[in-house]
Amino acid sequence: MPTLEIFIDMPDDEEYFTWRKNNSGGYVLNIKKSHVDDYPMIHRVKENGTGCMSTKKKDGTSAYTTNGYYKVCSNSISELEAYSWQEHHKALTPCGTCMKDYIPTFQIASQQSLEDDLNELNQNLEKATTEKDKTQIQRLINARRGQGEFRNGVLKRYPQCPISGVDMPELLIASHIKPWRDCNDNERLDRYNGLMLAPHIDALFDNGLITFKEDGNITPSKRLSKENLSRLGITLEEKLEIHPDSEKYFEWHRKNVFKS
Repeated sequence: MPTLEIFIDMPDDEEYFTWRKNNSGGYVLNIKKSHVDDYPMIHRVKENGTGCMSTKKKDGTSAYTTNGYYKVCSNSISELEAYSWQEHHKALTPCGTCMKDYIPTFQIASQQSLEDDLNELNQNLEKATTEKDKTQIQRLINARRGQGEFRNGVLKRYPQCPISGVDMPELLIASHIKPWRDCNDNERLDRYNGLMLAPHIDALFDNGLITFKEDGNITPSKRLSKENLSRLGITLEEKLEIHPDSEKYFEWHRKNVFKS
C-alpha cells in the first residue's frame, strides 16, 4: 500500500534525500507554501535519487524542506493527485523536464471537483430562506449532477455522443463546455453550454485533451498519440454541429481549457 511521506520544516534535507535514494522511480510534489498557480508541481525520481532538485544549493543551505517550499513524496501518482485535490483543490503541474509524458488521472480530479461543488451548493441550500432561492439552488444542484432541465435541454440537442455515436441516454454524460467552476449561475443552467458525451470522450474534453474548432472539427492535444486516438475510437473525421449560441463557450474552452 503506497504511503505519503511529507517533508516540511526539517532541520536539514537529509531525510528527504534518503527517501529519494531509496525510491528510484518514485514521485515528488514540490509545493510552495504560498499556493501559487504553478504548484503543486510533480517530479520523477531517477536512478539513485537523481533528477530534478536532487542536490542542495551551492551555498549549502537547506533548499527543499524549509523556507517557502515543502515536499510530498510517494511511489503512486494517483495518491499524489488525490492529496493535491484534497489539500489544495488543484490538479498537478507536470515538470517540463522530467514529466513531459504525464497525463492526469481524470477520475480523481473530476470526482473531487464534483463533490466540492455539491457540498457548497448543499450548504447554500440549507442557508436559503425563501422558496425562490431554494428552487434556484436545487436547479443548480441538478445541473451540476448533469440532471434536471439542463440535461434534458442538452439531450434534445445531442441525442447521441457526436464522437463515439453512443445513443443510450444512461451511458451519456451532460458535460459543461465552459467548466462549472468558471461559470456564473446563468451559464451553469444554459443548455447551450452543454454536450452529451460518452464517459471516455467527456474525460478527454473536460481535461482539455480534445476540443472543437469553429467549424465543428475535432482537435486533439499533442499529448494524445495517434495510437491512443485509435484505441479511443477517435478518427479525427468526426464533426460537431455547433449552435451559434454555443460558440462563445467553445471559444472559451479552446482558449482556457484545451492543452494544445
